[in-house]
Amino acid sequence: MLLDFNNISFKKIDSFIHAYHIPFLHDYLLSFSEEWIEIFENKNGTNQRKKTQFENILINNEKVDNLFTQILHNYYLIDKTWVINNPFGIYIQDKDSNISAYHNHTPNTIASTTYINPPLENEGGEIQFYLHEIYQPKILPQKDFIYIFPAWLMHRPLPQTTNQKRICINWSYNSSKRPTHKLTGDRW
Repeated sequence: MLLDFNNISFKKIDSFIHAYHIPFLHDYLLSFSEEWIEIFENKNGTNQRKKTQFENILINNEKVDNLFTQILHNYYLIDKTWVINNPFGIYIQDKDSNISAYHNHTPNTIASTTYINPPLENEGGEIQFYLHEIYQPKILPQKDFIYIFPAWLMHRPLPQTTNQKRICINWSYNSSKRPTHKLTGDRW
């Protein structure tokens, strides 16, 4: 399946949260999901219920990594990454296996996430961001979207109510200059 980079659409959710719709992204990533679930479960075990922490599994896949890099270079003023081989992380959750703790992706500059099998409305599984104690926006991940935000921004996955495995793919990028969005001027 070929991804259509000519029809990417941008949506500004907040000055610090940007969304990009990429037609067919979900189906493209779905082709890797069985392999990634197996790797994740071999590393962390199949029952995470009693754990208070477990790791993202780092995956090297040049094709998938290039998706993120291409969007960054098309939409942000940044320099080349400091890390030559920058794997992305995989986190898997369902109703019984999740850890909903605020975290960030420092010392990186930019973070992003996309989802395979994102929960539907009223199934939980949103991403909650912490910008201020009175401003903690939530977004429900959608198929075919990549969400990009500053790596210092605290966020967490919220618990979900279904047993459907949700695969979260996380990328990070280091830039020695502050990222500036080419369309909005948002500077992180």
